[in-house]
Amino acid sequence: IDDSLTIRKVFERALVSLGFEVRQAENGLVGLEEMKGTVYDIVLCDFLMPIMDGVDCIQQYREWERTHRNWFQQVRVFLLMLNMLLVWLIFDIIFSKSYQCYLDSLL
Repeated sequence: IDDSLTIRKVFERALVSLGFEVRQAENGLVGLEEMKGTVYDIVLCDFLMPIMDGVDCIQQYREWERTHRNWFQQVRVFLLMLNMLLVWLIFDIIFSKSYQCYLDSLL
């Protein structure tokens, strides 16, 4: 889930070359609906996006997941942070929001 087509294509090429099947979403709202419709092994999600950011997307999905999926179907979520300057500037916010929605990792 990323608003940058370039970033989505880079990750798609890398993951497909490793044998993964890849689906893409251009923002958090579209990604949220995709995750509700399909059980995924992992989700890579950008932090900053228009329409719905990554943390809000994952928080809403986790709330939905609790009542609609079995515990063994819980998806592993990795939040993508490609702008390191931004990470340092807002790390406290990212960490507190990420902890609340039970992210598996920040990348």
